[in-house]
Amino acid sequence: MVGTLVTADEVRCTLRLSSGKEVTISLASLQEESRTYARQWLEAARQRGENPPPPVKPWPRSATAGENSRVTTVSEDAAGGAFVYRSRHFQLNSPIALPSGVTGDMAKVFESTLAAIRAAPLGLDPETPEDLYQVHFYATPDDYADAGGPGGTGGRYHGHSKRMLILMPNLGIGVEPAGRTSMNYKGNEFILKHEVTHQILDFWIMRIPIWLNEGISEYFAAVPYRDGVYTFNDIPGSLLRYANKWRQTDDQRQLQVIHPEELMNIDSVAWGTAIAENNYIITYNSAALLTHYFLHDDGDQRGAGLIGYLHALRNTWSLPELQKARSVAREKFLLRGRSYDQIAAAMTDAWKKRGVTLQFRKSADAP
Repeated sequence: MVGTLVTADEVRCTLRLSSGKEVTISLASLQEESRTYARQWLEAARQRGENPPPPVKPWPRSATAGENSRVTTVSEDAAGGAFVYRSRHFQLNSPIALPSGVTGDMAKVFESTLAAIRAAPLGLDPETPEDLYQVHFYATPDDYADAGGPGGTGGRYHGHSKRMLILMPNLGIGVEPAGRTSMNYKGNEFILKHEVTHQILDFWIMRIPIWLNEGISEYFAAVPYRDGVYTFNDIPGSLLRYANKWRQTDDQRQLQVIHPEELMNIDSVAWGTAIAENNYIITYNSAALLTHYFLHDDGDQRGAGLIGYLHALRNTWSLPELQKARSVAREKFLLRGRSYDQIAAAMTDAWKKRGVTLQFRKSADAP
């Protein structure tokens, strides 16, 4: 492919072809000479004090893992309670033998979520760990809790150990008295999609604020998925259905939402307090809706502002640097001179066109 370099970051570049069309591709797909040129161009721009806009590629229509979800059995140790299965990027560790249908379904969820994150234009660009993404299944609540899984949940990404933890009975996988495995987990696949997004984006967990960390995971959990394929169509409709999954109300086209001023300034402690106080529905829904706004309703509706925000935080390492970088990037790429009330008004207008009413709530504890 021959074209003029328009912009680049550490992993992608945008080229303008002779036809005038712009395409965004990964640097890895270029020949070495072209990769070197793009990296030198980016470094020279930064030395001049410039911050080139990140490349923005189109949103995909769909994403699938394909052959990456094929599962092989690595080892089976019934006496030791250790059964190991692998797909291309994930290793599944179970205390009991799992039917091929279960391991296949799990691998499809995990691998296709990785494919969807890579296909999206966010520039998150996750790298697979050398020892693969580790997924551990637990047959009892005690074993799950000992590994770090919180009570009342069916799955959790444990950042300290870099493992995804799955409590099989809560997810819908059980062992019947006769030794047969019962399976009723299809309705809980959103849990796997949410938690594996955290696992895949471990690099970003400390870089982005909690609302965006959870918002991105909720976003991918809401994207339509079936049998190993994500489809990026009717995202608003899918998000609305997802937001209503636990709500006990007859009016599902009216949503309570935390005001952007509170949500965009909430820290992990305040987030945890909200969840502990049983405000998890409005808290997670608010994060999902705000993330969706910056991805699909803000500005050019291509997510350029949020992509720029992520780009600005990619190479920030220390906590003092990070706090300053978040503040600067929020003003530059997300707010862009607007007030939080204007962001709320823009969200209201976007959803009003879809026949949905947002009711923003400010709590007395807002930072």
